[in-house]
Amino acid sequence: MKHKERVIMFNCAGERLLGILTEPTTARSLGVVIVVGGAQYRVGSHRQFTLLARHLAAEGYPVFRFDQRGLGDSTGTARPVEEINEELPEIMDDIGRAVDTFVANSPAVRSIVLWGICGAASAAMVYGPKDARVAGLVMLNPWARGVKTYARTQLRHYYIGRLFSKSFWQKVFSARLRLTDSIRSLTNAVGSAARSAPEVSDFRQDMVKGLEVFRGRSLFILSGRDLTAREFAQHTSDSARWQAVFSAPGVHRIEVLGADHTFSSQLWRDEVARATLSFLEPLSQLAQTAVAQD
Repeated sequence: MKHKERVIMFNCAGERLLGILTEPTTARSLGVVIVVGGAQYRVGSHRQFTLLARHLAAEGYPVFRFDQRGLGDSTGTARPVEEINEELPEIMDDIGRAVDTFVANSPAVRSIVLWGICGAASAAMVYGPKDARVAGLVMLNPWARGVKTYARTQLRHYYIGRLFSKSFWQKVFSARLRLTDSIRSLTNAVGSAARSAPEVSDFRQDMVKGLEVFRGRSLFILSGRDLTAREFAQHTSDSARWQAVFSAPGVHRIEVLGADHTFSSQLWRDEVARATLSFLEPLSQLAQTAVAQD
């Protein structure tokens, strides 16, 4: 199916944001908003967002991707992913204005799916349940950073792996790596993982609260070789609330084996695209049924 792309500028809190609308010749009633996270802009690492938008549009889905304030060609101040807890209200405003702009410029669209990676995935969990137009969430390697979970993830998936790595010991014996520095770093990680003090992380609480009340469908896509994905898995495995979310109808979780955080190979990006299309199809049918009933 053919498609076209056009630039749309829109306002948010006094700043000018740039978005790209990818429009199929014949549009479905379900559209996708790609939310950019971290220090990314609308193209995405390895052009993933651009390629995904065109792939989905070829199947009839209108897609809108945009630069948040301070990123790409949008004005404003960039917000590091590490500060998502403090910046969440501003991120919500960016997403809300993007959704409004998308719907206003896509007459066929009746409902949308938010698609995001890392911090954008976390923000989508919080925003989605607040907007009745959002029928689905696709969340890749959500950001769930905490002191204890990060230390445990490092300990389990990084340090222990290094101790059994041939290349690690080759560097040690060739004096290219100071063993004392590695031991010190390992000791710090063990200490952080063992601390019993509770963590305060409002945005992680907001994430699970959002999904507990969300009535749409959700898809989690986790990379098999990514510390951010592993930390999210660690955090959620320790929580009865998260386990209840994962067991709810309409919630699916898959793992892309061997993939890194940004799905840097075409093989991994293609797998993500196929999983996204499979997720969208039943939601598209529901949206079309709603149109027929109007």
